[in-house]
Amino acid sequence: PATDAAGAGAGAAPPSIPWDVGCEAGTVALCKLLIKLAPDLLPYLRRNAPVTGRRQATDGAAASVLGDEPDTETTTKLWCLRVLVRVLAVATGCAGVTGATRDAVRTSGGLQAAAETLSALTPPPAPPPPVAMDTPAPSIYASAPPVAPPDVDVRGLFYGFRRDALRLVGNVCFDHPRAQNLIRESGFLSVLLNQCVLDDHNPYLQQWGVWGVRNLTEGNEENQRIIKELEAKQVVEVPEEFGHLGVKAHIDPETGKMRLRKETQPGEGKRD
Repeated sequence: PATDAAGAGAGAAPPSIPWDVGCEAGTVALCKLLIKLAPDLLPYLRRNAPVTGRRQATDGAAASVLGDEPDTETTTKLWCLRVLVRVLAVATGCAGVTGATRDAVRTSGGLQAAAETLSALTPPPAPPPPVAMDTPAPSIYASAPPVAPPDVDVRGLFYGFRRDALRLVGNVCFDHPRAQNLIRESGFLSVLLNQCVLDDHNPYLQQWGVWGVRNLTEGNEENQRIIKELEAKQVVEVPEEFGHLGVKAHIDPETGKMRLRKETQPGEGKRD
């Protein structure tokens, strides 16, 4: 091949960039796009994020996944935001990712944008549906339920969106005190704690919630202290089997812990 004045081959490959440097630079670029897209889309997400798969039916039909149909431009931006969150969630969880890459998500503002997106995608907890006492309890040997109910679109925009935003926040907080402090100081600590629930639109949300809380509190005494001082107010979700068996959950006013109570027929005493 022809050579230049320095004697190097004109067709020589460009100098390689270390993997961690390239990953950090790419992460910062993606975070900049995330910061640009998220603020305009948060109001839409707050209005339309689906409630958990245990949501009540309305007028005999399942609640719609989308409350108001977005226009073409909004739809395109929503899918871009969805993909960005997904890619960053995977990138920050790779085995070879360094602390510098996770810190780049924080310093670039990506962590703040991801936490705001997660907050917008988190609906208030819905009470469990009433269960008739005379309905027989399902057999433990029954066939496994489907991955998602018929009214959940597994190809839709919101399927797995909340889970990936949680995954991104939890990954960045891993062994990262500054990220842990940012979540607390920005008021998103309670948002992370509210992710340990079952949601048909977000498979494994509960597991990623436990992972996020673990990373948020590891080695951070202030976060641990705030969580310890929280008090249980009410039980918002119980397994349907409890209703079939006549068992109700309540918060003991003396201990502040959840207890199960067997509802009995009139004339019989209640048993804890």
